[in-house]
Amino acid sequence: MKSLTIAFATAKEAIRQPAFFVMAAFAGGLLLVTIWVSYFTFGEDIKMYKDTGLTTISFFCMLLALLTASSTVADEIEGKTAITLLSKPINRRQFIVGKFLGIELGVLALYVLLGSLFAFLTVILVYVRLELKRHVSFYRDETRRSKLLTVRQDKKLELITATFTVLDSNEKLLGTFSKNYLYDILRKRWECRDRTGKLLFTAREDSIIKSILRRLFGPLFGLLRINFILCDPVNDAVLGVFNRSFTILDRYVLDMGDDPRKRIDRRLALAMGVMLDTGERR
Repeated sequence: MKSLTIAFATAKEAIRQPAFFVMAAFAGGLLLVTIWVSYFTFGEDIKMYKDTGLTTISFFCMLLALLTASSTVADEIEGKTAITLLSKPINRRQFIVGKFLGIELGVLALYVLLGSLFAFLTVILVYVRLELKRHVSFYRDETRRSKLLTVRQDKKLELITATFTVLDSNEKLLGTFSKNYLYDILRKRWECRDRTGKLLFTAREDSIIKSILRRLFGPLFGLLRINFILCDPVNDAVLGVFNRSFTILDRYVLDMGDDPRKRIDRRLALAMGVMLDTGERR
């Protein structure tokens, strides 16, 4: 019991010392930076990152143990604390064991901190390496000989904003799609821009009330299925709708009847309809 009291006190001192925070920050920075290091291992980058990360954590934990062990007993003797403790009903063995356990607890705290960060970064790395970009190709007919347009995902790792590039049959820029995941908290929303960057239209869930109900109760067997409206960014007028049919099979209807003047390129409208399905992983 006395050894445990000394151990907890020693652990608190080890965690509070500046060396602990410096090592945690430096090691965490190394774990973060090495994600973008090219290991040239022919597909075994994840294994190399795992080995590098574990080595980094082990090195800094051993370094903390050495620094703490070399200073804690010396500080106790220099500050006369050890003499005061040993004058109490406590022997040297309990004092040394308590110090040893305290140092181990401090090292364990650093190990858990760095290990949690390393596990999180490893999951991100595996996702980036293994997750395929969502490229979608459109063809004029079922023979797939003549391509109409292509939608390409710009980045595999999408934390806040996802962007897609739309190309025509000649691989020339037709427009871009983007969505901010923060909007999805209340209402899904997409933006479409032309080749110059001008906002052409926005696509969002048809009803804010229904979107909130979907967040709370889910689709409710299709009763709250997700439908989208395509709106003019200037006056918010509805230019088209993208509805999911209430059928057993997964079917959708894109209706651009509210845009008789064809202000929206039908190719972009078609591509947006597909992205509202695949991009939302419905």
